[in-house]
Amino acid sequence: MKRWINDDPFMFSGVREYMASDSLNKIHWKATANQGRIMVKKNDFTTNLRTAVILNIQSQDNEPETVINKEFIEFGIKVAATIFNKALRQGMPLSFSTNGSAVNENENVVLTKEASGQEHINGLLNILARLKLKKVQDFEYFINDISKEYSNTEVIILTSYLTKEICDTIRKIKKGKNMVSIMLLNTSEKEELPGDLDIYIPYREENAYE
Repeated sequence: MKRWINDDPFMFSGVREYMASDSLNKIHWKATANQGRIMVKKNDFTTNLRTAVILNIQSQDNEPETVINKEFIEFGIKVAATIFNKALRQGMPLSFSTNGSAVNENENVVLTKEASGQEHINGLLNILARLKLKKVQDFEYFINDISKEYSNTEVIILTSYLTKEICDTIRKIKKGKNMVSIMLLNTSEKEELPGDLDIYIPYREENAYE
């Protein structure tokens, strides 16, 4: 079950839908063609003093216990590893949670304490390497259970899909004076996305939207 976690496996960036205040030179033309609507480049996250990463171990809604689309979750694990290493370089306190469990641990969801430093990040990377590709709790209920844990925090949610219930919970998290960013792991998702939430598409620089 152990997996190799590469440092910075892709350029950590993304795209979002165009707004009237955006300059035309920010338009990402390949993403625009792929999405069927004007998308602009998002170079990076604005870092706060605290960061929380939440990984949805499910690849789709109403999924059986075992992950069906494993490539989405493996991609999410790499995104999480990149965020962890960035937090280490910038000295940011960081916590991690997921509705899955890790090998050699009890069958409980992962909820880590917030901390910073090399030892803490090494521990988080170790958890990523041991994650089982199956859920312990449905993400809709999991994120609702932990939604009150955050305040004045940059919350980064890694998920392959969104539902109305998940989006409603994310809105509650935002009301707690948090900045919430959603990294959509399934880039082929074509359903209408909520316009009031910050949704980004992570991509590998060498083959983005090709």
